Amino acid sequence: MSAEVLAFVLDGNPPSGNRSARIGGARPYTPAEVRDYRERIGSVAFAEMRRQKFERPEYASVAITIYNTRLDADNAVADVLDGMNGIVYENDGRILDLEIYKRRDKAGPRVAVRVAASDHIGAGYGSRKKAK
Repeated sequence: MSAEVLAFVLDGNPPSGNRSARIGGARPYTPAEVRDYRERIGSVAFAEMRRQKFERPEYASVAITIYNTRLDADNAVADVLDGMNGIVYENDGRILDLEIYKRRDKAGPRVAVRVAASDHIGAGYGSRKKAK
């Protein structure tokens, strides 16, 4: 039997996702710190998927909580989502629901991730379909 929810925590601050840039209008450049963090997220997510027996959903709901960071939430979350691409979900275009939280506590910087299959296809804000 597979798990319905994948949950894991990664210690440390995520790098700022807005540091990737194009140099001279050519190929995008991603700093080593960002690449390493994305690989770490992917490795932890893959290991937890196997341990928790979580199967990749067709569409996903993702909740990310960032603790004790000064980064903008959208910048901090970008690398978390990119790190799970092709592992937890086919690509981040398959994320239908995304919740982002920032919290402060005394336990130190970390990122908590929760992923579940989404059944909210076509029932979002402004949709003409009725939610189930």
